[in-house]
Parts: sequence; C-alpha cells; structure tokens
Amino acid sequence: MNNTVYIILVIALALTLVGGIIFTVALAAADWDFSNLDSGQYSTNSYNFDELISDITICVFRADVNILPSSDNSTRVVCYEKNKSKHEVTFEVGSLKIDAGSAPKWYENLFVFSKPKIDIYLPEEGVRSLMIVSDTGDVNVSGKFSFSYVTIGADTSDISFAGSVEYQLKIEVCTGDVEIEDTVAGDAQITVSTGDIDIENLECKSLKTIGDTGGIEIEKLTASGTVDIERSTGDVEMDIASAGSLSVKTDTGDITLGNITCADELGISVSTGDTCISNSTTKSFTSTGDTGDLKMSNLVVDDAMSIKRSTGDVEFERCDAAEVSITTDTGHVVGSFLSDKIIFASSNTGKIDVPKSTVGGKCEITTTTGKIIISICE
Repeated sequence: MNNTVYIILVIALALTLVGGIIFTVALAAADWDFSNLDSGQYSTNSYNFDELISDITICVFRADVNILPSSDNSTRVVCYEKNKSKHEVTFEVGSLKIDAGSAPKWYENLFVFSKPKIDIYLPEEGVRSLMIVSDTGDVNVSGKFSFSYVTIGADTSDISFAGSVEYQLKIEVCTGDVEIEDTVAGDAQITVSTGDIDIENLECKSLKTIGDTGGIEIEKLTASGTVDIERSTGDVEMDIASAGSLSVKTDTGDITLGNITCADELGISVSTGDTCISNSTTKSFTSTGDTGDLKMSNLVVDDAMSIKRSTGDVEFERCDAAEVSITTDTGHVVGSFLSDKIIFASSNTGKIDVPKSTVGGKCEITTTTGKIIISICE
C-alpha cells in the first residue's frame, strides 16, 4: 500500500469517527430521541372553520391523520408539518380539502426522524362524506361520528375506524392492518393485500373482505344481508355473528367459527387448512376443501348439509340437518346426530358402523379410504 492510499484511509477513518462523535453528542442533547434531531424543521399550524362542512377530502404522504370529535361543534385542523413542505388547507362551498402537494423527492426523506401529523376536530354530525388518501401515514377515525360515505385508501398504513356510516364504508390498504370497532354501517368493504383485519362490534347491511396475506378476526358482527370473506393466506376467526348469509373462502389457512347464526346459507371453502365450527345454526350448510380436517359441534342446519373433502377427516358432535351428504376421498367420518337418520354409508377401505333406522332424514356418507362411525344422541 503506497503512502497516498494510506493517508486517504486514515483521513476517511478520522472523519467517520468525528461524524460518529458529533451524531452521538447531538442525539444525547436530544434526550436520545431521534425525532428531536430534526424537530426544528417542523412547526404547528392551525386552521379554524365555523362554516358548515359537508365534504372532506384529504391527500397526504407521510403524515398520520387523526379524525377527532370537536368540543364546540366547530371544525379545526392542526397540522404538525415540515416548514418546507406545508399542507394546503382550503375551504370552498362546504368542502374542506387538505393536500400535501407533490410527492417528496427520495433524498428529502434522508435523515428525517420526525413524522408529520394532522389532527382534524369535527362535529360528530353534519359531515356527509369523508375521503382520505394516504401513502405511508396511519389513519385513525375515533368518535361517535355520523357520515354518509367514507372512503380510505392507503399504500403502507394502519387504519382504525369507529363511527357510523349510513351508506358505504370502503377501506383499501396495500400493506397494513385495519381495525374496525363499535361501528354501524350500510355496506362495508375492506380490502387488504398484506395485513390483518380486526373487526369488533360491527353492525352493517353487508360486509365484504378481500385480502392476500394476513389473518381476519371478527367478534360481534350483525349483518342483515350477505357477509363474504376471501383470503389467500391467513387464518379466519369469527365469534358471535349473525348474517343473512355467510361465505368464507381461504386458500391456505384455518377457519374457526363459533356462535354463528345464518338466516339463509353458511358456506365454507378452503384449499389447505382445518375448519372448526361450533354452536351455530343456519338454514343450509356447504363445506368444500382439498386438504384439512373439518370439525363441528352443535351445528344445527334446517335444510341440507353438504360436505366434500379430498384429504382430511370429518368429525362432528351433536349436529343435525334435515338432509346430509358427506363425501371424502381420504379421511374418516366420525360423528353424532341429534335425530334419527336413514344412513347410506360406503367405504372402499375402512370400518363402517352406523345405526340402522327406517325413519328420519336421508344421510349419504361416502369415503374412498377411511372409516365411517355414526351414532344418534340420546
């Protein structure tokens, strides 16, 4: 190594050490809070509106958006924002618009530790539509708000919502979690590519959830119409729910349903994963699957029960239906009915033990490889 290269390396190392020392001193002076390092570049700006606002449109990039109840029925917007890239807040003929302007250049986000935030204080009634478009900022709507329409679209964001939406609640997220709590809505549609969906205490006309990767947890759901749940990879858990009809479809993931009431049809479709249903009632029931077990307890079906499995066991306890059809390729069928059945059982390889009865509903059970053991509860 010649002297010139050696000197350059020494200088580079020295500069690195000096930079590290300066950064450490600055961070210590900021109480070891990274956000304090660039806080001087931010300021808080407030906007007050006494006029009636019916429509709100918000377009942001990094800023978190919080919709909060107003204490005096006026509208107030508080922006904690970067001095060089302030949000544009405008009001015209009942419409409030908040716009972040053009997207920041990639280098403008280097060494940025603070995050902008927009707090919007609204009257709980009077706003007809709310539309929020976000890039990487989280969105939180919390309060007893009454909207007519709500649309939230985001790229990489977490969304939480609580309130009332008369007609349509629509949320679309590429990457992030969605949480719905204590909400009344007309038609609710939630689309998440990668992320979890958590719903608790939702009353709606209809619900549709679509996603690729992530789990879905639903507790205390009341829907007068249809509920459609579609997931590629992820578990679905639902407890205490009633609907006109319920359809759950997954490619890879387990499905767990408990305390479900369907006025019309309950349908389950899974490619790979186990399904467990307990303490539920429905007019009709269908379940299809490629690989995975089906376990049922205290499932009562008014009309027909239809089950088809390629590979997996079917186990049920204290279940019933007016008519039953169970077909599996590889798997056992073991269960108990609440009422007498006229059972037609067939298995190429496996033990068959079913009650012989000439009264009751028709029950057909067919398996290629597996045993069939059925009993009637006393």
